[in-house]
Amino acid sequence: MNISDSICPDCGGLLEVRRQGASQGMFCTLCSWALLTTCLPDFLNDATSYRVTVISGDVDNNAHVQAVASLTGLALPQARALLRAPAGLEFTGLAYEVAPMQETLAGAGLEFRIEPPFPW
Repeated sequence: MNISDSICPDCGGLLEVRRQGASQGMFCTLCSWALLTTCLPDFLNDATSYRVTVISGDVDNNAHVQAVASLTGLALPQARALLRAPAGLEFTGLAYEVAPMQETLAGAGLEFRIEPPFPW
């Protein structure tokens, strides 16, 4: 970017770059002029179907139970029973769906794996 690109075309004020989520733009610091665009993260274009498997969870650990309840939409007693089930707990989804699952499971301290390997 050169110096002339950081000057507002309307009032001559300085422009600043702001990013939030998938939106980014240049905003004048003096007037209401702005130029906005979208910058989608690469994982939104990932069409791979990922399988998330909870390897082990403790039914007496409230964080584990709450994470399962959050991901499944079940009430705590049902989430606890699901964690207890011998079949295990499995989720599938695209990268943009799996990323928050990964965050929730890791944040609760649950042991899990994602297949194929999750690059995000």
